[in-house]
Amino acid sequence: MKLRPSIKIALGFGLITALAFFGYSSGTKVLARSIQVPPLRPGKVNLIAISPGQGYRIIVANRVAQIIKGSAEEFEGKGTGEGGAMDANRPKIPMRDFIKSLDGDEEALSKLIIVLGKINVDQLPVVESRWKPDEIERALNGDAVLQTKLEREINAKLDGTPLAEVRLSAIESGIVVDCPVEVQVNIDGKKVTKIASVPMNFRTRVAEEVSKTLEGRGPNVSAAELQGIYLQSIKSVGEEKEDIRATLTRMINPNTYREQYAMEVERLLANATILANETNLRGVGMSSEKTTKDQEVYSIDLVLSPDGQKRLFKASVERSGHQMLFVVDGIAIAAPTIKQQVWLRNISINQLHDGKLVREAVDTMSRVIRGEKN
Repeated sequence: MKLRPSIKIALGFGLITALAFFGYSSGTKVLARSIQVPPLRPGKVNLIAISPGQGYRIIVANRVAQIIKGSAEEFEGKGTGEGGAMDANRPKIPMRDFIKSLDGDEEALSKLIIVLGKINVDQLPVVESRWKPDEIERALNGDAVLQTKLEREINAKLDGTPLAEVRLSAIESGIVVDCPVEVQVNIDGKKVTKIASVPMNFRTRVAEEVSKTLEGRGPNVSAAELQGIYLQSIKSVGEEKEDIRATLTRMINPNTYREQYAMEVERLLANATILANETNLRGVGMSSEKTTKDQEVYSIDLVLSPDGQKRLFKASVERSGHQMLFVVDGIAIAAPTIKQQVWLRNISINQLHDGKLVREAVDTMSRVIRGEKN
């Protein structure tokens, strides 16, 4: 049985509970600091800490756990508890892509850039000519076939000279360039450079001028009228040629859009830490009980490995107040909080309300612990 799609990622918030090892003391901090654990990469099952006050928060609205952008002040008093409807204009982090990005997946990083950069891909041309950076580079460096194709699709020479004939598709759509964006990701305790991409439309200044004129003409423009508008637009733009080569060169430089788009993704990822994954689990089960209102609530009961015990104890001492997400197969199951110092092997994530989702999560974790691939 597989977990349901991400539209059903919900399950209240929860508490990580276990008997306290001992009371809070300065000795507890010393012991926690003495425990050295190497960084973890994300797995199929992940307990993730989100540092507070760094521009991102976990909230649960309508029993859906989400990472969203917002300051601590905006959510003061709300914590990870049940909130109201989430602001539709506030970027919501796609959970699967967030997890994969922590491991440096470039496709996932690209999707995070689109979300956090509020890039409306729906505004890209419907019938698009898509160009990869290496294709643009080869065209600029003299590949005859690619250069001819590129000049035809932008309706201009690379030196800015407009073509004699006008192609309506080049005027209306131009091309879409997958612009590379350099992103720094912390993997295994080291900064690694990854190249994400963001799709951007390119049209010449002449094409944009023709489009403005056509907007007021309606759909029925003859070929002769279009050619006339095209020639007039060339005059309107002026005699100075557009440096198309320089513009495209800039668009395929990985550093061009780094400050505009990569920094926000890096800020999010830098403040997320994998506290535990499936390698730290030895067993999983579920339990339930009735509330005073006769409602069924569920718990996911975990058995930790010795390394998992150390990691959770260290986190319970050093990360007090940090928000957390418990994610199984890319689906946020709960937003738990560690309420006490934890040292025992057996812990529970409780106060969960969707029994079917809990069963699916437990089934998935059981198979992962057994080493089954699917």
